[in-house]
Amino acid sequence: MTRLMQLAGSGILILILISLVSASETTIDIDDFSVNSGNTVKAPIMVNNVVMLGGGNITFTYDSTVVHVTDVIQGDLRYSFKYRVDNGSGWMCANAIDVEGLSGNIAFAYLNLIAVGDDRDACPLSITSANIFDIDYMTIAFRVNNGSFMISTRDLMITNKSESWSVMKDKTYNIRYTMTNTGSGDAGASTTLVKIDGAYAATDVVPALSPVESHTATLGPFTMTGDADTIEVCADRDNVVSESNEENNCKENKFKSPVPVPVLTPPGLVALIGSLMIVAVRCVKKDG
Repeated sequence: MTRLMQLAGSGILILILISLVSASETTIDIDDFSVNSGNTVKAPIMVNNVVMLGGGNITFTYDSTVVHVTDVIQGDLRYSFKYRVDNGSGWMCANAIDVEGLSGNIAFAYLNLIAVGDDRDACPLSITSANIFDIDYMTIAFRVNNGSFMISTRDLMITNKSESWSVMKDKTYNIRYTMTNTGSGDAGASTTLVKIDGAYAATDVVPALSPVESHTATLGPFTMTGDADTIEVCADRDNVVSESNEENNCKENKFKSPVPVPVLTPPGLVALIGSLMIVAVRCVKKDG
């Protein structure tokens, strides 16, 4: 009796789950993606909230000047998976079946998408036609949620730079700088270059930076030559990061030694006062 009740309870639970899935609208979805130029992302085409999916075929289109499909990988449907890709025209078509039927959120296929355009290029990712059916070959109604593909930007900038004296009387000082990735995509590791009066002075290794992430470092001490140094700090010395703007990587300024203020000894102070009195007397006689 207990075993019968357990089976009955399991059956009721399965019916409840099926009814809940059935009550939800079936959708075919592809997400939005932001990818660095030249990089690849794995993009699933999903059939969500489906009951006993038996198979189907889906056609997917894109702008081939922005993105290419490099591979199509079988999803959750287990049989007769076939596909065709045309990167010249910008389309992919795939079909698959599963005689046992699958319910819930099902991956129909996985697309490897590579960014082939320029920074800031974007295009729709569209399910332009589809036919899905259950294990009895009855058509399943669905709604499409299309996605998008954007090629993200990376832009390294020296957003802050300052100098401070280490030992002023020795004319030694430190340089502190902040570099920020102001783009919308991840920037790999790079090297910052410091030049003083046009000559190499130091380098600093900068880790990979996410969008709006910064790196701050203090370098030195350096010794000033003469009364001023021209200091230039440049991001990405070796040009290993492909940036949307390569012209804003450097910041330069002149750091000057303060003009020394003479310290008067008591004899010097007496001599200064005497000189001022002589000048004052002469001015009075001249005016009088």
